[in-house]
Amino acid sequence: LDEAAMKAWIAAERPERVIDATHPFAVRATQTIRACADALHIPYVRIERAADRREDWRDAVTWAGNSEEAAALAALCVPVLAALAGFVVLRCSRLPALSLRLPAGGRKDGMISGEIAASRRAPGRVLCRIEVRNDLTGETTEFFAEERFSFRAEHCGRLTVRIRRAWLLGLPGLFARKIRTDAAAHVTVLPDTFPASVHVTMPEVQSPDSDTSSPDRRGSDLTEPFRLREYAPGDSLRQIHWKLSSKLDRLVIREPGMPAARTLLVFWDRSGDAAARDAQAEAVFSVCQSLSEQGYAYQLGWPEGGTARFAEAGSTEELLRDLPLLLRGGAEPLQETGALRGFGKILYFTASPDPVWRSLTAGAEPVLLLCGVPEQPDVRCICYTKEDYAAALQQLEL
Repeated sequence: LDEAAMKAWIAAERPERVIDATHPFAVRATQTIRACADALHIPYVRIERAADRREDWRDAVTWAGNSEEAAALAALCVPVLAALAGFVVLRCSRLPALSLRLPAGGRKDGMISGEIAASRRAPGRVLCRIEVRNDLTGETTEFFAEERFSFRAEHCGRLTVRIRRAWLLGLPGLFARKIRTDAAAHVTVLPDTFPASVHVTMPEVQSPDSDTSSPDRRGSDLTEPFRLREYAPGDSLRQIHWKLSSKLDRLVIREPGMPAARTLLVFWDRSGDAAARDAQAEAVFSVCQSLSEQGYAYQLGWPEGGTARFAEAGSTEELLRDLPLLLRGGAEPLQETGALRGFGKILYFTASPDPVWRSLTAGAEPVLLLCGVPEQPDVRCICYTKEDYAAALQQLEL
């Protein structure tokens, strides 16, 4: 209000006194209020804060000579204010949950790309320390990443990618807050293959229905059924279980078992250093691929948890399904005596045979496929190195 308007307003209100409680810096307003009160002969009272009468505050003020100097001084305060704001936002915000996104598979010696995903938008950058471990070779590497990252897979195997530590960084990057996470993901790098021609001669047996039959493996022994299932067009009438079919009122087929002396096992103990395991993986996969293409019925075997694990891998599809299982762990000693018994022939891939491997393979015809130099000359052994395995195993008569 100007002086005339304020004078008219005060006259209309007709107060007993005028109390001025304006800000100490509102000098013009104070002058106008006092002039109006004097003109209307109304008592005037000025209220001032006690602190306003002190002069020591002037020593704590940085004075600028003009607006340009004031702007320059204000600019110096911006980083401090930004850092303070970033710290407050960082401490008050909810932390995101982290996860890893990786492809299902990758190529050896190729780059594998991944992504760090956050459950919510973070008020700053997320910095992670990533660990990549090859579960087959035991190799480990670490690096820092924010949102996207990539790494090279030198050897085949199952790679476990894990976030070891994570931080949420404030906007100026001066403050950090730790994010608790156990995010992990897996990517399988399959071994390369080379063309191999493998011929396996199985040991002769006198009777396919002897007490050495193996009912847990598919074969041609009808006296030891592998499993029972419903009849399908094309099944042999000799396989029909007539007694059970009459009870169930539907045709049931007996799938025959395989005599143990006629079964083939490809066993890999995953021993040796990283390069040796990588070479053995290519050798195992290439030999098995040749066996599958030729129609051999065989089983894959590997150590896990102190015992031997087996998987049927007669077809190429079964081989591709089961091969990743062999790549998810390293060498382990077998704690069971005779863990590999019940097979007719065993192709034993190794770089350092288990000291008790003879008892493990008792009753079978073992063939060592050794990545290294043989230490037991009385054992049938096919040797190759980490450099010449493709040439050494290209033609095999086993």
